[in-house]
Amino acid sequence: MAAGASRDASKASFQVLRPICVKLLSLSKGPLDAPELVCTLQDLHRPLTTLPGPLSPALLHYIFYPVSQLLRVREAGLFALPDRARELVFLILTVLARDWWACWTKSHVQQHAPHATRWEQSADWKVWEQLVFLGVMALSGGLHTPTHPNSDETRLAILTFLVALLRPRRSEHGTDSQDAEWEWDGVSDLPMLDEEENDQQVYPTHEHTAAARDSNACTGALAHLLKMAMDTAKQAKNSVSLRLSALDVASVVALTWMAGCTEAPMAEALEEIPIPRAGPVDAATMAGSERLRAVLPGISSSLVKVIISRTSSAVVARAVTLLSAMWTMCLRDECTASMRVMPTTDDVSLPSCLEDFSLLHLGSADVELPAQPASDPGTETASEAGSVSTSLTSVDEEPGQSWLDQTIQPVRVAIVTMANTAERDEANVQYALARWSHALLACSWDTLSWADEEATVDVRRILTQTLVDLAHGRHVKMVCSTARMCLQQLGSRTLPSLQAIMTESLSMLPALLGQVQDTAVQRHAYRVATCASVLSMELCSEQLQAPQAGLLHILSPDGEVEQWAEAWAHMVGAHEHPLLSMADTMPHIQPSLTQLEASSMIAMGQMWFDMGQALEQLLSQAVRQGTVPRFKEAFAVPLHMFRTASTLRADGAWAVSLAHMWATHELLLGASATWTEPAMVSWASQPAARPLRKTMHSLARCIILEVQSVWEREAEQAHEPTPSDQDMVRKDVGPKDIQLVRGLSPAQDTPLSVEAGPALDVSFVEHAKLDARRGVQSLAQREQRCLALRDQCDAFLLLLAGSAASLLGVSCRPLLLHLLYPVLSALGRQDETVRQAAQYTLEQLSDACAYPTIQSCVLHHTDYILGAASHRLVAGLRMELQAGLAVTCWQPQRSSAALLSARAAPWVLVQVIQMLGVEAVPLVEDSIDEVLTALDHFHGYDDVCDGLLAVLAKLLHVLVPPRLSTQRTREPASASALNVWEAWLAGNDESAQDTPVAHPGDEDPNPEPDRLQKIVAQILRRCVPFLSHGSAQIRARALDMLSDGICLLAPQGCTAELYPVLEQAWPLVLARLGQSAATVGRATESEYYVWCRATRLVGVLGEHVPDVYGKRIVKEAWPRWQKLWKTLQEVRRPHEARLEGPRSGAPLGSTRQRAVRLLEAHGSLSELLQAVLQALARFIAAAGETVESAAVWAVLTDPLCLDTLDRRQPRAIRDKGVALYAALARADAMATWMALRAAVGASPPWELQSDLQLTSDVSMCFTW
Repeated sequence: MAAGASRDASKASFQVLRPICVKLLSLSKGPLDAPELVCTLQDLHRPLTTLPGPLSPALLHYIFYPVSQLLRVREAGLFALPDRARELVFLILTVLARDWWACWTKSHVQQHAPHATRWEQSADWKVWEQLVFLGVMALSGGLHTPTHPNSDETRLAILTFLVALLRPRRSEHGTDSQDAEWEWDGVSDLPMLDEEENDQQVYPTHEHTAAARDSNACTGALAHLLKMAMDTAKQAKNSVSLRLSALDVASVVALTWMAGCTEAPMAEALEEIPIPRAGPVDAATMAGSERLRAVLPGISSSLVKVIISRTSSAVVARAVTLLSAMWTMCLRDECTASMRVMPTTDDVSLPSCLEDFSLLHLGSADVELPAQPASDPGTETASEAGSVSTSLTSVDEEPGQSWLDQTIQPVRVAIVTMANTAERDEANVQYALARWSHALLACSWDTLSWADEEATVDVRRILTQTLVDLAHGRHVKMVCSTARMCLQQLGSRTLPSLQAIMTESLSMLPALLGQVQDTAVQRHAYRVATCASVLSMELCSEQLQAPQAGLLHILSPDGEVEQWAEAWAHMVGAHEHPLLSMADTMPHIQPSLTQLEASSMIAMGQMWFDMGQALEQLLSQAVRQGTVPRFKEAFAVPLHMFRTASTLRADGAWAVSLAHMWATHELLLGASATWTEPAMVSWASQPAARPLRKTMHSLARCIILEVQSVWEREAEQAHEPTPSDQDMVRKDVGPKDIQLVRGLSPAQDTPLSVEAGPALDVSFVEHAKLDARRGVQSLAQREQRCLALRDQCDAFLLLLAGSAASLLGVSCRPLLLHLLYPVLSALGRQDETVRQAAQYTLEQLSDACAYPTIQSCVLHHTDYILGAASHRLVAGLRMELQAGLAVTCWQPQRSSAALLSARAAPWVLVQVIQMLGVEAVPLVEDSIDEVLTALDHFHGYDDVCDGLLAVLAKLLHVLVPPRLSTQRTREPASASALNVWEAWLAGNDESAQDTPVAHPGDEDPNPEPDRLQKIVAQILRRCVPFLSHGSAQIRARALDMLSDGICLLAPQGCTAELYPVLEQAWPLVLARLGQSAATVGRATESEYYVWCRATRLVGVLGEHVPDVYGKRIVKEAWPRWQKLWKTLQEVRRPHEARLEGPRSGAPLGSTRQRAVRLLEAHGSLSELLQAVLQALARFIAAAGETVESAAVWAVLTDPLCLDTLDRRQPRAIRDKGVALYAALARADAMATWMALRAAVGASPPWELQSDLQLTSDVSMCFTW
């Protein structure tokens, strides 16, 4: 059935192609430059590309006949055709070669020429040979300069034809029984018995390639073709597709026809050139290797130049693949075994550069080729071409020196040169380099080892380093996985190279850091990280079998960590970089210590992280194999670096200590990441994992105890008095008390002896500035740098504690009691990095100890935390202040004190109250007395005073109930006012029936306040004096405390406790509104936020006690606000914008215009204006109609208040202005209507119309 279908397809194809072939045959006898010739060739090529294959041999010969006649009709032959016609001819031949190869197989030749004793005697062989000669001659351009030279398109078509003609084909499954009838019996799960036998190369066979090599003409043609292909590939001006086709031709000629490689399949596009695998080889492979040696130097030189040039990635990848195949065939261990045992002479000068490939002693071109028949012009051309390229096919070895001795040195140079190509970012180049490195290491390990015996550069290490560079995760997945798989296949042989790579990279990093070479630093950091990852995953068993090599040796006590780690840390902390910022990607933070880029710091952090992760994975595998590790030996590097960091921290070397802590943190974080994986957690709970569990817990406990010892040591130092310069007694040192120091000679003369010398040149004094304050600025910058470094060191201590807690798990609960206090203390620090680190550590602690939330963890230990804070306030604060460590300044800052310091105790209480909210109030009540007592004793110290007031302010803030939204929603209009009144009356009747009658004598007008109310009143009385404190920050905090206290006591009717405090505080509040100092100076500085806090307090007073303070607000506060507005407008007038034009919402025909001040969304004026608008709105909404008409009119007609209604104002300002006028409309609708009508000249904003209509029906008599 299949044979019948094939014959029908051939007949149909013949009917399509027959008229075109007849027309082409007739045109071959006419002029070759006729336009019809090109059209006919196009008509022939078009159906050939679409016809279903394969074409029968008869149809192939039928199509080829008119094409061959076209090439023979003139003396010039092929080169007489136009370039386009010549291109179409080879395109047609390419399509024919797609199916023509079946005529050159062994089975076809034996079937059609059974009496031929030699391959060359068959007619099919002659056709194949003529086609090869035709392609070679066309590509070379002939003996004379052609009339129409080949264009790039024609050359590409010729090369494509040669690839289709010469490339190998493999048999398909079941081709032998394809014509036999068969019956479908279902799908079988068993493999086919003849699958391995049929899957082999059928074209060209060994007989075919041997016949081609035995023919001198064919050998010369192939050699000349190889030379032309390499010349085409080297020329950078050629197109990428042309160079790729040339490399395809070179690979087919060299590997398939010269070497006879038939071991591995070859892809259709020749991108995957077969590379021999390591193992025993047969005689045919040995013979092919010997044949390739002749052309290896020239091809290798050309390919290396292509690889290292700046060209397309596809060309480089194809060149690397071809070079890899040729080198592995010629330099594999089995092929060089006999030459490696030969002694080498000392007087031989080996090549040392890439050009030496072409300078090797090659044989002369005196080989006589047998004469070919003169009747075949193509044979004569091929013979001449073969004589030209004979130098590529023979090598004359010198006496006493083998071919390997001459070749291995240029190969080494080429390997060193090509190693830099791994830095290219193209995935195809990286993939080809990975396969090249693996092929050389797998097949030529002994050869390369023999070559490296007396050399200074180890090429095996270079090849392994190339694989390591490509195995990093920054590359694409295909390249990374391929490189890792190659390293895994190489096995334990790469352990010395990997250890050498890691040692070299770690030793070179300090120098590269000093030279600020970002690219080199990243490359070496990636190498160390990749080596550690590969040794712990792909080569884990090999690493465990050799604990004295690789990663285990480097991280062991014998790995010389004191040299490379400390050198790295000192170089990281050596730069005096002014900007010290850290990334906010917790827990991976990189200190900005050096002048390197952020990516370099990330790379080094990832290096330490991968090393810790790899160490943990190796320990887990070692325990699975029965090894019991000791944590002091297994984690020698992190323990040593952390102890060194603690020592340097105590000595004040903050930068170097920070570098050590950073490395320790990343190592511990990597180990913690592996330890907390779900699979590892599941296995670690089993009894078999007890040794590893014990090791990790011992490490974590050691780290936590070391961190606690650092905190406790700094807390003890805080109690030691610091001697001042006045306490130091100075005395003169006599000559008898002088002691000589070894290495210094005793002074013979007085130190101030004057000797004669040249005159001093003081011409530079003219340009010197004695009033420069450069020394003072540098000292301040240095102090600021030290404080920032200390904060970062504290952040890393917290992160180390969090990572150690994650390693301990539930076993961390006994240590949690002493860890929570310093962590909560760090949450109150001013540095953002310290706060984020403390938050991360707190999350790790609560998660490790199996608490559902952080609040539950803190609540469970609140008693201890509050007790420790109270004890430090009572006992430790006085000692620290007497030691001279308090900072007295006008702007108190939360200094970088020790986390266990007594000055940090108030901020611990603040964090507890903030986390627990109202639940913390009954627990903190006992600590309030200590806070108030400390406030009475130490109110002279600004930083302490600020912390104590923060505790009281946070307590009042959590007691204040949340304020409901005051924005009214638009309600739908009711049916009539009568229905509304009836519903209201019915509701009052029902509530009156349910409410019991109250007797006048039942309620006490002044009830006794409870304990909480007494505490609040006491807090308010204590904060009143701080309203006039010299620090603006403390004044603002006191104002906030008073506002919260009013919100607490006023709704509860505690007038007896509240009014005396308000009477005492009111003059001080007015003073905070700019009455007691120069307002302009304060406006231009940073005290405007105190005015905003005072304004908020006035709004709270107007809302809760409007009957007492309503008139005071109108008469005393309102003028001060206007004065502040005027002052701020004068200060910022050059930056403000005033637009002359109609207000938004006015009709076009209106003639009323006024200047509208457009305000900024942010700024001192905008913030103060918003605070005043909000305060007035709260006061007027609470007071209602009791507000005096004059005050209402003054607010209504204020220009700045009217400007806030403009639609062009920022949304926040306009919303507060609309809220104020809405409150004014409910208080006095007529005045509001008149003011808006007079100011706007039209209807007011729609937000206010509803308020005016609901408040009074007077507005209905007017027309907006």
